[in-house]
Amino acid sequence: GVQRLAWDGTVEWEYIYSDSFHLQHHDIEVLPNGNVLMIAWDYITRANAANAGRSGAYMSGTYFAPDTVIEVDPSTNTIVWQWKAMDHVVQDLFPSRANYGVVGDHAELLDLNYPATVPMQGDWLHINGIDYNPSLDQIMLSLHNSNEIIVIDHSTTMAEAATHTGGLSGRGGDLLYRWGNPAAYDHGTTADQMLFGQHDAQWIVDGSPGAGNILVFNNGNGRGYSSVDELEAPIDPLTHEYAYSTGAAYGPPSLLWTYSDPGTFYSSFISGAQRQPNGNTLICEGDDGRLFEVDPGGTLVWDYFNPYGSAGHNEVFKVQRYQHFLWTGEHEFQASTGSRVPLHLQAGRAHAGSNYLLLATTSGLYPGYGLPGGLTLPLNVDWLTTYIYNNPTDPHFIDFTGTLDANGAAMAILDTQGALGTSWVGRTLDFAFITMSPVDFASTAISVEIK
Repeated sequence: GVQRLAWDGTVEWEYIYSDSFHLQHHDIEVLPNGNVLMIAWDYITRANAANAGRSGAYMSGTYFAPDTVIEVDPSTNTIVWQWKAMDHVVQDLFPSRANYGVVGDHAELLDLNYPATVPMQGDWLHINGIDYNPSLDQIMLSLHNSNEIIVIDHSTTMAEAATHTGGLSGRGGDLLYRWGNPAAYDHGTTADQMLFGQHDAQWIVDGSPGAGNILVFNNGNGRGYSSVDELEAPIDPLTHEYAYSTGAAYGPPSLLWTYSDPGTFYSSFISGAQRQPNGNTLICEGDDGRLFEVDPGGTLVWDYFNPYGSAGHNEVFKVQRYQHFLWTGEHEFQASTGSRVPLHLQAGRAHAGSNYLLLATTSGLYPGYGLPGGLTLPLNVDWLTTYIYNNPTDPHFIDFTGTLDANGAAMAILDTQGALGTSWVGRTLDFAFITMSPVDFASTAISVEIK
């Protein structure tokens, strides 16, 4: 299952997707609206898989387990969107069965009989990673067993996701893009393969060098060494369509950047990587419990081993550095009772002794407000922002202005001083802080919901 934990370990939310028909596994992605994307297996009978065109030579056991992606609304614990791999398949072995066609004519579909092996416990694709791009409203999935990554449209309705039309792409739940192994769709051979049991495929986020490109941990199964690879997908910046020529494999044919260290750097499973705002790349060599960072030239600048567990038992699934500078232990409160919301500021020792100003808005985060030096306050300025700016010592805003300590930290409190009116119910307060005199730092934002 999936849990959301408070800093003190309290379980704030839990969702279990496990029964005789489904099992959530591997990875999740939290969407900007708070919903959660999850990967799961859908268990179907061997007979149903065979009727869909799966060869009996590639099945064992009592069931077949294709993957699905579900989107769960934590406020209601309901599935509000779903994509199923089995809705987007083609097979060329059995003319009398469903989904028959020429695999090479359908790059937008998954070959139901690839790879031509018997998967353990029916795990056909073994999707091991998921990422979301809010600018494109697209989802990227890492298909371990076929050695490729795929992109699908998230803008569809749930009904459209099961078809071949609809959504911003007009293609329903069909594949918009795939890369790593052209042999998986009869567009190449093993000689053209670029990915080998990869994990943690993700779009590089805005604010980091290479933003919009794809970064993937290429485990190198069968190749003998791992690498972290960066590629630029051939996407039109206006239409968001991926370039494709019939019969030719999706590009690019080569990488923009790669890091490897054969003989030293290898993890046959799990693992991941993340591009940092300074251009360095944080890498998780999961098999050995090693986390390290390299600069763009591949020079090692930081190295760490997970000390928990004995050698060979200290694995780490993947790594992500959170560039957060503002925290709270209370992300929601009831308007009927009000609250004192603690806000922990941390700008780092480089800003020790700097004056700060904590601000808030009820009008969201994007596009924010431009500050001197190219900085952006990640808040849309509104009446609340202006009021706090002009009245930072109002008793509702305790220590919203002050001086950062020797560690570049401070603590403030939002004190509602009792209940709020019903007009506040359903609103979200977003907070961020800046340094003053000079303005040389702007924090990330956090949100507090009023129920």
